[in-house]
Amino acid sequence: MKFKTLQSLTFLTFILTGFQLGGCSSENTADQSENGAPEFIDFKNVNVVEGSTNVAILKALDPEGDSLIFDIYGGDDAGLFSIDSTTGELSFITSPNASFPIDADRNNIFNIEVSVSDDTSTVIRDIEITLAAPSNQAPYFVNTSFITATIGFTAITTLVANDPNNDTLNYSITAGVDADLFTINAVNGNLSFKTLPDETTPSDANQDNIYSIEVSVSDGIINTKQAFTITLLKAFDNALYNASDALRGGRLYDKWWKVKSVAVPIDNNPIWDAVIAQIPSNKNGNNGM
Repeated sequence: MKFKTLQSLTFLTFILTGFQLGGCSSENTADQSENGAPEFIDFKNVNVVEGSTNVAILKALDPEGDSLIFDIYGGDDAGLFSIDSTTGELSFITSPNASFPIDADRNNIFNIEVSVSDDTSTVIRDIEITLAAPSNQAPYFVNTSFITATIGFTAITTLVANDPNNDTLNYSITAGVDADLFTINAVNGNLSFKTLPDETTPSDANQDNIYSIEVSVSDGIINTKQAFTITLLKAFDNALYNASDALRGGRLYDKWWKVKSVAVPIDNNPIWDAVIAQIPSNKNGNNGM
């Protein structure tokens, strides 16, 4: 009976000892496999200017030095962005325009959730991206300051200007000694004489058929002004006059003119526009009749 009791105690001791050892072994395994979660660094909301898809490069560190994976986790505007899973480079899928908001609240403030993972632990953070229009830049004229006009027409040319911000532009004649003789279309920049000019009785201030005006183009915030000189020229009255003849010299109003340059006919009109000629010359190009 005593032997049986001792045998029972020995068996019980073995069970308790095994349980205790097993518990220690399990605890040591947990300590060795514990993983530290990655952390975002220099994480902050972002302000971007329209005109580019680039937003920011997200950065993170992992305690164990594990490779990290970046992702867009969610958010109201998640579908408008992409991210490089390796580098953390966050971008708009298409370049946004501040004038036409596409975020969920239509206020140019985009809200998304981004995540970083070491393939064991994942950390999620909210990020706010605010879109702003670029600082306003002045419009500028494309045309040269020297313009030619052809006798017999009120239309002169179309002034063209560009705006770096793609703003709508407005044209106006703002100054110049001959400003009152001209009109301009505020929308498309078409410049014209108010009345048909007469070369025999010049109406410009200097009475030499050379007119001076100043034109302004505005984007609604900035005005750009440019002076223009408009020279009134005779048109060739010979409908068959061609470019090769023009380069050699042609007969005009009973005089031979040595032509320096000639433009292409407009809309197949036989009247040549912008013909620039020197003083009267003979047929061989020498000065005189």
